Amino acid sequence: MILLVYRITLRDESARAAHDDMDARVDAVAEATPGYLGRELFQVGPLETLGLLRFESEEAVTAWKTHADHQTAHVRGVEELYRSYRVEVYELVRSNGFDLDD
Repeated sequence: MILLVYRITLRDESARAAHDDMDARVDAVAEATPGYLGRELFQVGPLETLGLLRFESEEAVTAWKTHADHQTAHVRGVEELYRSYRVEVYELVRSNGFDLDD
């Protein structure tokens, strides 16, 4: 599994509506990408979001990342909406756990 961890900070509150709309479109692209496993979002500050995206493989990440809608969103984010962003990509080495309901 591949995990993308991203953190974005909006330029200001006026960018939120445009960002939320753009984020919904990019999320739809991810959901339609074969190998997409899910996403969690965390609000870590008034203008800052931390996101975790899971994919089955690097190929699935590449398919999502190179999709035209994602590319357009990336450019718009950098040019208009984001004060900063960072993306880190990790490959799962090990996973364990349990669920009492299982």
